[in-house]
Amino acid sequence: MKYIVYGTPSCSFCNKAKTLLEMHKQNYAYKEVGTELTKEQLEETLNRKVRTVPQIVRVLPDGFTEYVGGFDELKKVFGM
Repeated sequence: MKYIVYGTPSCSFCNKAKTLLEMHKQNYAYKEVGTELTKEQLEETLNRKVRTVPQIVRVLPDGFTEYVGGFDELKKVFGM
């Protein structure tokens, strides 16, 4: 399974999310909001309003994505 983490370089929770995924040996892609895509593009991609980062999605085997949420929701995925 693969994840996509949308974040910014100065976001501590973005860094924690990436570390958590690495600890659980999960593949992920990191997309920098403000550089690789705008906030508006992110909202269009996620089909929801965005107020904070990270925004995390899981890429399913069929190529579709499932919205996970932020760092706290990601911790719940791993039973934390």
